[in-house]
Amino acid sequence: MVASITQRNLQYFPTHVDRKGAGNSTFRPWRDVAGQFWGYIRPSEDPKRVVIFFHGNGGEALGRNWLDELIPDTRVLLLLAEYPGFGARAGDPSEALIFQEAELLFDTVRQKWALLPITIVGESLGSGPASYIANKRDIDRLALISPFSSAVDVGQFHYPYLPVRWIMKDRYENMRYLAATPVPLHIVQGESDEVVPIQFGEKLFEAYTGPKTFTRLPGYGHNDIVPALIKGEKTKAFRDFLVGR
Repeated sequence: MVASITQRNLQYFPTHVDRKGAGNSTFRPWRDVAGQFWGYIRPSEDPKRVVIFFHGNGGEALGRNWLDELIPDTRVLLLLAEYPGFGARAGDPSEALIFQEAELLFDTVRQKWALLPITIVGESLGSGPASYIANKRDIDRLALISPFSSAVDVGQFHYPYLPVRWIMKDRYENMRYLAATPVPLHIVQGESDEVVPIQFGEKLFEAYTGPKTFTRLPGYGHNDIVPALIKGEKTKAFRDFLVGR
């Protein structure tokens, strides 16, 4: 048990800036009819599509304000999913709990917006729940930012002298989740990614058998990729993919 806690302390880096789940002027608190807090919503009066975003392991959902610029189309209902133990959500993060909550969250969305196509987006760690949901539920398309084939692959790369493959608890085996997923996939990743080396995004991409696109960003790493996503000409196709163009 102690080993598991130590591993998760090294794997998850939550913040709690919006501890009360108040949101901001763009993203309002998103709760279901029972009052359960799921994250944040950028409302749309006449939505044509839902985009659900699963963030990376550092920070919290509201820290991804840049998504308002990445997806400026106000006809897109944008939802920032929050994980247990991050931001305003109680609990201790783990792969099992994050996946369980991701399924409940998706089902809540599908029930409320039954007729709208859904794009799932996963950033880094968020590629785990995003890939898992793509495997378990019917979605329109899947977009991944700085993803990995598995957390084990990344962990073994960073700790080559430890038996990571034998002891890692939260493994996030994205390549396995996507083995039989036919939806269109678009990956974008920095070629100089120092946290999740691009070789692991490429491994995931090469194993994928559905329609797929990979956008590589020369000179960008893991934590400086946002400007290229928002304004880069090379990522225009990715931005169009998110909204169904």
